[in-house]
Amino acid sequence: MVNAPLVVAVLSFCGFLIRFQVFMAIPLVPVVSQAFNVSELSAAWVGSAYSFAYATGFLLFAPMSDRYGRRTIVLTGLLALIPLTFAAGTSPSFQILILFRVLQGFAGATFVPTALAYINPLLSLSEINS
Repeated sequence: MVNAPLVVAVLSFCGFLIRFQVFMAIPLVPVVSQAFNVSELSAAWVGSAYSFAYATGFLLFAPMSDRYGRRTIVLTGLLALIPLTFAAGTSPSFQILILFRVLQGFAGATFVPTALAYINPLLSLSEINS
């Protein structure tokens, strides 16, 4: 039997971390600008690249979760985020950083539509068993 409160707590925490990926780029714009010697306008693409890929990925991963299974899609995305986040943090150039931010956003997009679809029946089943 699935421990619904634990699953909801873990998925909520993961959802927070994934959304944090977008917002953590905002205060880092001056740092990125200076580190890579680009304008602050260009440095703002660190957040935008993630956001555009994140939004685009929703269109793909929601239907994929119906076909391949919600758990498979969520776990694949979360496991992909681990090396992508490390790679983004150690990027040797601004262009590589943007590439990894796009890939991060795309991998992060596996989470929200899939996790919501996963939690809904879990909570409905939990209410029935209470």
